[in-house]
Amino acid sequence: MTGRLRGHLVAVWRLALHSVLGRPGGAILMAVAIAASTFALTLALIVDDAAESPWDGTFAATAGPHAVVHALDPAALPAITTAAGVASVGGPFPMLRFDDVAGAGDVYVVGRDRTDPPVDRPVVTEGTWIADGGLVVERSFARARGLTVGDRLPIGPNGLEVVGIAVTSGWAAYPGHQPAMTWTTRAEAGALASAAGERRVVASLRLDDPAGAVAFARAYGATDDAGPQVVPWEQFRSASTADARTIRVVLVTGAVALAILTAAASVVLVSGRFAEQTERAAALAAVGASAGFGAFVVVTELLVLATAAVPLAVVAGELVAPVLAANAGDALETAGGPGIVGAQTGLAALGGLATALVAAVPAYVRGVRAGTNGALTGALAGAPSASGGAAAAVRAPARLPATAALGLRFAFRRPARALLPSAGLAVTVGMVVAALTLESTAAAGGLADGSYLLADLRRVTYGLVVALAGLAVVNGVLLAWSTALESRRTTQVLEALGATPRQTTTVLVVAQALPAAVAALVGIPLGMGLLRLLFQLNGGDAADVVAPPAGWLAAAVPATVLVTVLISAAAIRLTPSASGVSALGSP
Repeated sequence: MTGRLRGHLVAVWRLALHSVLGRPGGAILMAVAIAASTFALTLALIVDDAAESPWDGTFAATAGPHAVVHALDPAALPAITTAAGVASVGGPFPMLRFDDVAGAGDVYVVGRDRTDPPVDRPVVTEGTWIADGGLVVERSFARARGLTVGDRLPIGPNGLEVVGIAVTSGWAAYPGHQPAMTWTTRAEAGALASAAGERRVVASLRLDDPAGAVAFARAYGATDDAGPQVVPWEQFRSASTADARTIRVVLVTGAVALAILTAAASVVLVSGRFAEQTERAAALAAVGASAGFGAFVVVTELLVLATAAVPLAVVAGELVAPVLAANAGDALETAGGPGIVGAQTGLAALGGLATALVAAVPAYVRGVRAGTNGALTGALAGAPSASGGAAAAVRAPARLPATAALGLRFAFRRPARALLPSAGLAVTVGMVVAALTLESTAAAGGLADGSYLLADLRRVTYGLVVALAGLAVVNGVLLAWSTALESRRTTQVLEALGATPRQTTTVLVVAQALPAAVAALVGIPLGMGLLRLLFQLNGGDAADVVAPPAGWLAAAVPATVLVTVLISAAAIRLTPSASGVSALGSP
């Protein structure tokens, strides 16, 4: 029994490998589809950790505070800095607010000592630490405004020269969190005090129980701006990594879309393989193999492709995620731990395998139900049934050309089959519309100037647009190829009855064009809704989202249909088919 099972497995493996190597074009397309969806899923699962892990490392490297307290009245601080549960204190220091500095918004200038305090010690990444007449700028602020060592900021009567750039975990990243943070000496802060728009004092606290920082802030913080403000470390962490969470929403959307397209490609590929390999099914049946054996061979092809594609995609996702999240929190690049591995990447790998294989189950079941006799009959006879496409052409409405009417019937013959590709195409169109909406909104000033979120959203959105568009093309080719194979006997009968190859191609192209039009119509509001959701998640107003020009949106539907028609026509014309005479059983 064991030997027989081993023999079956070896036969399945050899047949699947032979099929993959014998048709490298389709195999490569399917492997790319699996890799793309797994790559996006990997990014979506680990981008948060890719942002938060460096921030946590920066917190440790800078002796980050568990709570930051600042107040207008210096007398309000001692009751908080000496409260039960406070382990150590950095400060208090004078904190001056200057309004609208060089068009960059409000800026805080904190007067520091030249020696490091026990809590909140910024790490200088460029230049030097504070000096009289000089200013150290928090790095996310410097990057967003293009500041370098030697530049001058118009703060105070004579301005201050930037002498250094530093990273801190005691303040959230600019421009998502404002005012921006800078530091100078106590003496310089005293000289600037009269020119400041507001004067406060600030202290950084380490607590005995870091997990109780939120409760500490609620207990000692005032509810209005006039009283002392206590900010827990979790709030700085959340604000600094907010961009990564926003990007994750885009990545999750893209990963779902890529998974849908990959699943659709899997179903189409398996169905097409069954339609293409009726002769092989007959040969297997002749030697006693069951219909399930032939179906299992086709599904094994997907397993071979997924096994090759998924590990590469997961590794690529692990490499790209830290780069994508590098701006989140503006953390120290060397502060993070080892590479992100474990549950998330394992889940991404399983998701990539499942996307390819689970989607093939319905096609596998159909292959088994077809049975051995069906395979033999299909291989030897090939005659269409009276209820097939030829009969449908006879019943076509007189108002439509016969080719268009038959194409519509083909489209509605298997609506479930068209659902997955159409859903993937709708999200692809939606992502294109989201990219156009992003540019329109940025041009109208709906995103903060210098925002890293805008740059990251552009990279992620355009990357997903390219991936989705490429996978949609793959899907279009596979769907047209599979449809042509499955409809081969019907089209051969039509050609035998006088239809030209162009007319039969038109029938199949129309069957692809209708779902594409519907997908484009759904994708337009989907893309605009996605960007509005992103604005709301990032604390913005959905009303700030500006729609692209109406002409661009109006062109989305015909452009989608045109591309679908061109891809389908090319794929169908390149699909080999037997002559109409042989289809009718002539020698």
